[in-house]
Amino acid sequence: MNAVHSINSRLDALRGKSVFNQNNYRIISSGKPRDNASNLLGEIDETILARQLNFETSTGARLRLDVVARRVLRVASVDSPESQIAASALIGKPLSESEHLEEFSRLICDFANDADEISVISSGLDYVSGSELVGLPVSRIFKQILVENSQPASDMPNGSPVHNILTQADVANWLIAQGEDAGQSSGDSDVVATLQQLVDDGVSDIEAYLDRLVSSPGDAVCTIIGDMSDKGESILCLRLGNQLAFATVPAGSVQSLVQAWAKENKLN
Repeated sequence: MNAVHSINSRLDALRGKSVFNQNNYRIISSGKPRDNASNLLGEIDETILARQLNFETSTGARLRLDVVARRVLRVASVDSPESQIAASALIGKPLSESEHLEEFSRLICDFANDADEISVISSGLDYVSGSELVGLPVSRIFKQILVENSQPASDMPNGSPVHNILTQADVANWLIAQGEDAGQSSGDSDVVATLQQLVDDGVSDIEAYLDRLVSSPGDAVCTIIGDMSDKGESILCLRLGNQLAFATVPAGSVQSLVQAWAKENKLN
């Protein structure tokens, strides 16, 4: 397992056949409402060129966002009774992290959480000026949503931050590669050996990739970096403070691990 394999795994996922609804919107989330917000943010994260993303839910709600370089520049419009309150102070305004992050995160949750299906279609933006290129980074939106939905800090066990995350989320296979508790691992010896090989093949490349996902080098982050196709599991990388860890988790367990990371990150 190496960085090249991780990139190829992501490309394989992107080659999957797209499914469209009757309005010719591409379906990005279906049947699992708890995944709606993260799938919506995933579309923003994959948008590099200036585009307007038009989201639609199975309940008929619509949300239009102006996006460029993995940042939300503006809320163009909202047509959803549940989301109007959160959107009222945002529509048409250039967004900034200092002023609008919490309100926008609530808007995304209100829009996405109760729908059985979310779909998207994109169109071009005619012009984006330099003064508008601030926006809300998708990594900060994702982190804000996780923190707001996490449990009280008193629920956390005592231990090093990353060790707490891995044990609370009941992850079967993991390896702490750097920082406090470095070298500790748990799980199937072959899987742990694969994680160690990932570290040996280029941990500096992985950290450089993580730095591209956050506002400042070294910031906390939790993200999927690849998969183990023979086991149907994702490989997650967690960075918090000076700790760096890797874990393999089935798709259904990703959310619990990321929520545990958000809770511990809030404490630190």
